[in-house]
Amino acid sequence: MPRKRTNKQQSTETQQSHKEANDNIPPGFTLRHTLRGHSADIFGIVWSPDGKVLASGSADKTIRLWDIQMGQPLRTLKGYSGRVFSVAWSPDGRVLTSGSLDKTIRLWDGQTGRPLRTLEGHTGSVQSLSFSWNGRLLASKSDDAPVRIWR
Repeated sequence: MPRKRTNKQQSTETQQSHKEANDNIPPGFTLRHTLRGHSADIFGIVWSPDGKVLASGSADKTIRLWDIQMGQPLRTLKGYSGRVFSVAWSPDGRVLTSGSLDKTIRLWDGQTGRPLRTLEGHTGSVQSLSFSWNGRLLASKSDDAPVRIWR
């Protein structure tokens, strides 16, 4: 029968585990913020092109925009009927896109969070999005196998 560890032993093991984890972080990296607000798992995160905002998509059917300087939420984007798997900013930061379990891609105003347009055409959940270098094309990948290119 295994012996029960004391609290002191558990604390020492936890400290050692944290130290080992921190040993793998490149010099200069330290925890700055822990962003809390989604009520379910987060599936996708992406930085805005200017690096000031982080967008996160979640199983709670929302996208949250975070002010990284302050570590605070800016706004919550709603409108999906299923999990949000992917988020992507246009290169100029004017448009944020998101893909969901509900098989749609949504385009949002990158500054205000206002919904701009919904793209339909996939027959499976949209799991990945990527803009072309100039922002004129959007690629989407879904459970339905093909990659689709939108203009």
